[in-house]
Amino acid sequence: MNSWCNIMNEKNIVLGLVVALILVLSLLTSTIPPNIPSTTSTAYSTVSSIATDQTTHAAMNAVNGNATEIQVGTFNTYSELVEFVKSSIKPKQPLLPFARGDVVFALDVVPTPTPLLMLESSKSTVAPATVTVPTTTAALAKSPPEYSKTNVQVEGVDELDYVKTDGEYIYVARDNTVYIVRAYPPDIASLISKIQVDGMVKGLFVENRRLIIVYFEKQAPPTITYTIVKENIVVPPPYKFAPKVVIEIYDVSTPESPVKIGEYSAYGSFVASRLSNNVVYVILQYPAILYKDFVPLPIVNNEVVPPSEIRYFCRDYSYVFTIILAIDVENAESNEEVFLTGSSARIYMSKKNLYILSIKYPDYREVYVKALDIILEDAPENVKEAVNKIMELNVDEHLKYKLIAEVVSEYFNKLSSAKRKEIMENVFNELREFMREKTVIYRFLINGLEIKAEAKGEIPGKVLDQFSMDEFEDYFRVATTETIYEPYAPPKTVNNVYVLNMNLKIVGKLEGLALNERIYAARFSGTKCYLVTFRRVDPLFAIDLSNPREPKVLGFLKTPGFSEYLHPFGDRYLIGIGRAADKYGRIEGLKIALFDISDPENPREVSNITLEGLGLWTPIFRDHKAFMINENKSYFAVPVRGRIEGIYIISISNGKLLIKGFISLESPVRTIYIEDFIYGISLWKIKIVDGTTISEVKTISLA
Repeated sequence: MNSWCNIMNEKNIVLGLVVALILVLSLLTSTIPPNIPSTTSTAYSTVSSIATDQTTHAAMNAVNGNATEIQVGTFNTYSELVEFVKSSIKPKQPLLPFARGDVVFALDVVPTPTPLLMLESSKSTVAPATVTVPTTTAALAKSPPEYSKTNVQVEGVDELDYVKTDGEYIYVARDNTVYIVRAYPPDIASLISKIQVDGMVKGLFVENRRLIIVYFEKQAPPTITYTIVKENIVVPPPYKFAPKVVIEIYDVSTPESPVKIGEYSAYGSFVASRLSNNVVYVILQYPAILYKDFVPLPIVNNEVVPPSEIRYFCRDYSYVFTIILAIDVENAESNEEVFLTGSSARIYMSKKNLYILSIKYPDYREVYVKALDIILEDAPENVKEAVNKIMELNVDEHLKYKLIAEVVSEYFNKLSSAKRKEIMENVFNELREFMREKTVIYRFLINGLEIKAEAKGEIPGKVLDQFSMDEFEDYFRVATTETIYEPYAPPKTVNNVYVLNMNLKIVGKLEGLALNERIYAARFSGTKCYLVTFRRVDPLFAIDLSNPREPKVLGFLKTPGFSEYLHPFGDRYLIGIGRAADKYGRIEGLKIALFDISDPENPREVSNITLEGLGLWTPIFRDHKAFMINENKSYFAVPVRGRIEGIYIISISNGKLLIKGFISLESPVRTIYIEDFIYGISLWKIKIVDGTTISEVKTISLA
């Protein structure tokens, strides 16, 4: 699109037509629109989105007339699934030049599921899963000291991290090992045990004396063989397409001797994981690809997922198998749901809903056909006939559309300059909405182990991260940055805020904020939304969402630099962690800012600390879980790397930021507090300091 827009001027409009058609043509062969199987061959179940109160129900009816129903299809046979995938993607060359592995995929026969096997990691240093689990009643009855928890977005919804604490012990994951450290009180703090797994640890959860370890298993052929039905065709085993993710659960009532009580697994790329109400949710994506006319099926808990248990929505855009695995960490029960959706890297989860976001890519075949129809609308019959004859040729699709472009360009070159310009403006105007950047949103109702598809919608633009989304009072709010293409002009960016009901229909919107800037940070807080955009200065927007139908800007503040992470402090302040910059937008170092948002119409920066140096950065930029705050004692921690390695402890006093102290620590990743002590954590050591004086108390090696 960039090339098209840049050349679309009076001088080069003929060239623009040819380039436009060839550009679309080049994309045609890599993206083919999905074709939904007919209802005669596919079983459907209807899911209704139902309002939970009269106010929300009225709002839904006002927008849509009544509640939206979405159709979720399933497959009767493996053949149906294969044809469905074939219709949505163009077959590509095999990933491997020859068949390999011991997995054979059946056409219409799916193995009967067998009970889950509890498999012990080969390098685990703990007792096998058959050991009797000690009771946790006494341990749970003991009240832990005050301590910091993982910095999460939604209270009550924990997020996977490689450092966790329960107030007495700290759990640190590095490579294939989880280190368990007695942390409190500091005078007896020490490394007490380790757990090794057969792979690379992704992260941990700790809940009610349960330790949950999520890791990528070392690549090894699975012990699964599919029934051969029609052809003895061997395809590469699943690990050639996606890693194997394993979830192990340990009872750590006695942390010196952890006991493994369960193991679960699935093949797929890791997307995200959450824990709520003792249930761990793991979201993975497994590629929906063709290999010699076969589609490798997802494997969960060492069993193939039958086609009848794979669901899809009525319309999507290039597919992956999205696996949602739910595990109850108390009773070791589990459930999985598999959906064909668009590829995703963003999720948001509340206590009752899971939202999965996917970028919507335009269907370039339709783009080409629409453009061609407009260009040929007034063309002579002989030109139309020539195009129709080419369309009927039994030749490669790429060659076919190239021949069409040659015929059309010859006709187009003979038109007057004014007519050519008129046609191309018509093409662009017709396709403007069709080519608009959009994000598809799927909403799933979660209730313990139950996972149910509820709604699907879409919004313009792309989402920065999870903090650009929020659920509040049966509304889902999203902030996006959108690139807009116009004829005779370079692309421009704008920023938008959308409010959707539980049917994922837009009920309110605020579009066009901060022209040619993009969102660097976002934070929703009740009926307010705060956005940071940047080009040369840092505009902080305060947006009112109290009326979901009419979002509006209350006020904004411009200040040099920009924030990449925003964190509320009480009801009055907003902490910003970002970059210092001069008036030309040139980066000068790290900036920690305190904004007074008590009057949203006039937000003010009341204090800031600048840590100078181009080589200085903080892990908070990439991972919000690196941020720690103790609101009761009014301080927070900012780990830094570069010319200085360690953790700054910043206090807030009477609306001012002050450096309380500095913990010197190489490659810091996390900070926690337990009572009056602060624990600076790297992947190799834990340094304990006094929370008042920031003087060192003890260092524990993780070796």
